Amino acid sequence: MKLLELINGYNSLSAKDQQEFLRKTSQKTSISIADFATKYQQSFGSNIEFSNAVTSGPDHNPEVKITLITKRGDFTGKGKNQKEAKLKAVIKASKEIF
Repeated sequence: MKLLELINGYNSLSAKDQQEFLRKTSQKTSISIADFATKYQQSFGSNIEFSNAVTSGPDHNPEVKITLITKRGDFTGKGKNQKEAKLKAVIKASKEIF
């Protein structure tokens, strides 16, 4: 029943308020690279490592692929730049490890 109430409440918001709601909730569920590295180091006593970036695609629309290497496995992220690729790898790892 709570899910239905949430959906009805969301649908009753204005378009601007819906965007603000989504922006705030997506920020809360995301984790920064630094926060993940700290939490991982505290939990497992070792640091995370990233592989060298591999770039493919045309210069005007590159795709960067980076792998996060941990004791719990490797997690690959892809993005338009290194920062985006690292963040996507960290989000994958965070969901699986924590």
